[in-house]
Amino acid sequence: MGTTSSTSSSSPRPKAFLLALALLGVLEGGLWPSSTAARFLSRYTRVDIADALSAVSAVRAGRRDPARRPCVLLGSSRIREGFDEELLRRALPECDVQNLAVGGSCPADLLYLVRRSASLAPATVVLGVSPDELQGAPKAEFLDAEVAGLLATRATAGTLANARVAEKPLLSVVLVGLAGEWLPTLRHRQRLWRRFSNYKRLAVRQRGLWPNPDPDRTGRFGCTDPAPADYFAKQLAVPADQLLGASEWCAFQEAALERAVDACVGFGDTVLLVDFPSYPGFETRYSPSYRDEYHALLARLGARPRARVVGQADLPALAPSEYADYAHLLAPGRERMSARLAELVREAERQ
Repeated sequence: MGTTSSTSSSSPRPKAFLLALALLGVLEGGLWPSSTAARFLSRYTRVDIADALSAVSAVRAGRRDPARRPCVLLGSSRIREGFDEELLRRALPECDVQNLAVGGSCPADLLYLVRRSASLAPATVVLGVSPDELQGAPKAEFLDAEVAGLLATRATAGTLANARVAEKPLLSVVLVGLAGEWLPTLRHRQRLWRRFSNYKRLAVRQRGLWPNPDPDRTGRFGCTDPAPADYFAKQLAVPADQLLGASEWCAFQEAALERAVDACVGFGDTVLLVDFPSYPGFETRYSPSYRDEYHALLARLGARPRARVVGQADLPALAPSEYADYAHLLAPGRERMSARLAELVREAERQ
């Protein structure tokens, strides 16, 4: 009887496993190659400044308005929070502006998205960068063979062997990222579940299979209130021996940024590389040598054909009251930066 019980209790497991594989196959084969599915994912995205799936879905969904010239914004939350897509679309009616910036992203993440943005055929690409972003570690959500190859050649042997990313060994992050190229459903499973939950909530509320998205899901930003009064003083009170210098990831991220700019230029795009400003005085947190290295990198990038570095002298002089924190803007600063970027895009497209 023991044998019979064991057999009967274990027999459903292979069936469940095969069913799971079948469902995964349907998702991988039907969901990801489909532009309709990509538009569905973009339609039911809730506001999240650090959502990699939002940017990937928007790229895969293709151009929203083929009659307009595409203009794509890529970068971290500085770009996501610093430029208002709706204001830019009104200021540039001839352009289909998409702000695909993702909070916390670094140049290696930009490289991943730039390679996939070629399908949008953008006339202008805005890449945001700052000294902070060159410090960032690679992420599984934006990791493919090219990024892994850069990591292998630009990171030190000690970093490759010992570094940890989000409490996980670097090697496991790389393996998960590479596996995600073959199985994106696993890579984005948590975000996919959130999309489905949001869709289900709206479908039940509106009693339809194709419900309207949240009316306020666009044009919303994570930074709506200023930080406490003592926040900025604490941020700027950094002893000289604790100034931010080059990290173990800088060589890797610099190489990724150079390759991303070269890719955009190779597509025939105009590249505006925006050195996004920080809260006044925040640059003193960086060591002089690191600041020099950063500006030398921008100079090299600005020497590329069809690439222009938009330095802080080219941007509005933002007041302290226009910052939510040291990196992100409130609505008045965002409006001024968006108006200036519209001017820069028009200038670039006339050349």
